[in-house]
Amino acid sequence: MEKAKSRLGWPDVLRAFAAYSVLLAHLGSYSAYVSLFCFSYVIQLFFFVSGLFAAHRCAQRPGELAVWLLRRLLIPYILLCGVNMAFYGIHRGLPFGGMALDCLLAVRNKMFAPVLWYLPCLIVMIAVYALLRRLVKNRFALLALCCAVSLAFRIFKEQSAWFWSADSALMYLFYYALGDFLMPSLQRLAAGGFHSLGRAGKRLLAALAAVCLALAAFSFRVLSPVDPIVLGDVSVKLLIFLSSAGDILLLAGLAILLQSVRPLQRVGQCTLVISMTQSVTSWLFVNVSWLLGITWSIWADYQVLFYGAALLAFAAVLARPFHLLYALVPSVRRRSPSQDEDDAEGTAAALI
Repeated sequence: MEKAKSRLGWPDVLRAFAAYSVLLAHLGSYSAYVSLFCFSYVIQLFFFVSGLFAAHRCAQRPGELAVWLLRRLLIPYILLCGVNMAFYGIHRGLPFGGMALDCLLAVRNKMFAPVLWYLPCLIVMIAVYALLRRLVKNRFALLALCCAVSLAFRIFKEQSAWFWSADSALMYLFYYALGDFLMPSLQRLAAGGFHSLGRAGKRLLAALAAVCLALAAFSFRVLSPVDPIVLGDVSVKLLIFLSSAGDILLLAGLAILLQSVRPLQRVGQCTLVISMTQSVTSWLFVNVSWLLGITWSIWADYQVLFYGAALLAFAAVLARPFHLLYALVPSVRRRSPSQDEDDAEGTAAALI
């Protein structure tokens, strides 16, 4: 009997949260509170979502994995670089030679478009994690190893300077591994619902949520631009390391609760295009609003949240046709039997 194909809803909802967070993070000139808080977890959240499907990627042979990385990450990266180069070259007059070199090196915080580094970094991360997963069979030991590597790079590496942001890949490796580690538990929870938990499970979940909320509140105070709690540099890095994991777990729980909301799923399916073209869509959104006579007042935190939601909806409308068009590309549309099995079990590709 042929297996029915389906796509998990809650990872798409979690991607929608990530897309919303990255848009809010880049509105720092209007709200430092919201921006700093979103920056404390948003990058980690993207890697966590990608890590949810690491088991299926790592089960592939090296050649199959290389082809998958080419089709699903490198080709989109090249296309998105072209879109951003056209925008920055025409609108801001940046030299195409310099932008092309930025795209080739893909060093974080040194590119003309601030988010393009993510895809090359993810390629490096998937390759490194696939190797580690073959070498370390115990899943607890693997998570501990990735945690140690990420902590070392978080504390001792000052800023990214490696080709394809490989140092950032190692710094955020823990969150990718965490997604892989928690995927079975989160999927069981999503399939059975929170009501399927026993009394002990509900108490444990409530305690975990309380700890995550406490970490989020404390990190918010530490990162506050007004009267912050002063900690040492290492202490702040450790706090962000822990609180970002807590924020991700809270958002994952919320995504499971909202997993049947179709608009959020639609937005999540276009996250790659939304996030990688945010400068273009933001500029278009402002100008379309101006043509329609809409003036945005975003000088308060709640106004920033509303503006970000409107911008996300606008970006999703623009991104959807590109998402559907890319899905028709023959090199992407062709699928291997293992990929068909993955989708039959409800485990669609991580980004598109």
